[in-house]
Amino acid sequence: MGLFSSENQDTFRDVLKAFSTAAGKNYPDSYGGYGYAYQAGYFESMCNEMFGYLPKKLQKRFIEDIVRAAQKQERQVIESMNKETE
Repeated sequence: MGLFSSENQDTFRDVLKAFSTAAGKNYPDSYGGYGYAYQAGYFESMCNEMFGYLPKKLQKRFIEDIVRAAQKQERQVIESMNKETE
């Protein structure tokens, strides 16, 4: 058990890693590497379903977190596009 996690959290993390590894091998990308699209879609669906079980205050915190993460990704896309046009 981790210093700041419960036994269930540790088990869940380990099972997620095992799923990711197996799914990545089972659905390789077109270049023969790990396929992350299936994993991402599966985890997106799981998160969406689990989200409804969270208290509203925690839902808002997670929404704020993902908004910041999405904005960071969008900024990186724009920076990359700007570099390509230079």
